[in-house]
Amino acid sequence: MKHFLVYTGARLGLLVVVGGLAFAVGMRGLLLLLVAFLGSGLLSLFVLRGSRAKFGTDVGGFFRRINDRIDEASRKEDVDLPGAAADPAADTRGPAATPGGGGHLPE
Repeated sequence: MKHFLVYTGARLGLLVVVGGLAFAVGMRGLLLLLVAFLGSGLLSLFVLRGSRAKFGTDVGGFFRRINDRIDEASRKEDVDLPGAAADPAADTRGPAATPGGGGHLPE
């Protein structure tokens, strides 16, 4: 979260600085906005490279932890219960879900 705030604050700071410089040289309206956003975006590619890498690492770690929790939950679900596979009558999916069960409606 810290790197997100640092990177976002730096991006906004660059936007304000570039916009201020464009305003100081006489740009107004749509041209001012265009120059401010494009200029700050291009500058951030070079100036904020390290901060962006740290932020990306944080985001990657966040999603890695989520995927690890999902994988762990899947492993817990896949554990066979004792005696469940040995008793085909315990299958609660119904006759339509079992091979050869038909699945036809009575006439």
